[in-house]
Amino acid sequence: MIGALDDVRARTHRFAVVGQFLFPDQAPETPHTAILGPFSCRGILDSQEKFLKALERPSAARNAGQDMRWDVKTGRGRGRFMLAPAFRSARDAWNFFRPAEPAIPARFAHIAESLTRWEAGEWARQVAYGPVAEYERRAR
Repeated sequence: MIGALDDVRARTHRFAVVGQFLFPDQAPETPHTAILGPFSCRGILDSQEKFLKALERPSAARNAGQDMRWDVKTGRGRGRFMLAPAFRSARDAWNFFRPAEPAIPARFAHIAESLTRWEAGEWARQVAYGPVAEYERRAR
């Protein structure tokens, strides 16, 4: 039961806030970087398209990110943030952004085209390939 819940949360709690901030007296080339999350969102985020749609809606992740614009305790400093999808593994990240493959991968498209151009066995007859050519000779 807990494993099933974790699997669902792994697909719904995919928002993370990546922020960088500087204190007022800090050198600009040494920002602090922090990640907040994971945050939940409505629905299951299992593709980049769904993630982009989720970015259009209000979320707790966006509210947390906006709090990184400056130090809320002192009202000073400056920061920036971005929302990013969170993953459990590198494989999950790669699969999330991987473009969908067409029904027939491009490297095999020429096979499908040749099958539609020629009738079954036509190629073998054209090049006089072994068993088909011998069968036709015997049939005559």
